[in-house]
Amino acid sequence: MLTQIHLERWAEVLVRHATNVRPGNVVRINAQPAAEPLLEAVYRKVLEAGGHPVVNCRPEFLGEAFYELANDDQLDWPNPFAHHETEAIDASINISAITNLRSLDKFDTAVTQRAARSQKNSRELFFQRAAVADDPDIDSALKPLLWTTTLFPTNAYAQDAGMSLADYS
Repeated sequence: MLTQIHLERWAEVLVRHATNVRPGNVVRINAQPAAEPLLEAVYRKVLEAGGHPVVNCRPEFLGEAFYELANDDQLDWPNPFAHHETEAIDASINISAITNLRSLDKFDTAVTQRAARSQKNSRELFFQRAAVADDPDIDSALKPLLWTTTLFPTNAYAQDAGMSLADYS
């Protein structure tokens, strides 16, 4: 299993190397509750680097509740806070720690795609800023955005890979 040393080294890679956090950087950290050990290590590393961590920790049941209960207006609502956050952040660290890979399978893909379309502007801005960070030859007024995604070991990922959690870790 993962030791504290593993978590600290992993966080170091995410914060210092993948996103190159500097003093004053606003760093969004997205995670599920199952990733709490790595989330804490990343949060601490962002602070040590002088950054300002903004944490979005989203339990998986929220997605299920949304697709079960959201009306048309809610499915189509472009979240202005998400867009503003995408404009404001300097880096984004995503820690995926899904515990049930099939939890949204019961919902019509047309509904999930509809909700995703409502966030198209925020998503496009994110990837435009990421492209500016990746290619310095892009002539853009957009501020570069460094980002990374990692998978925190869960039983769901291990089972999907046909492995034990220890081996997957």
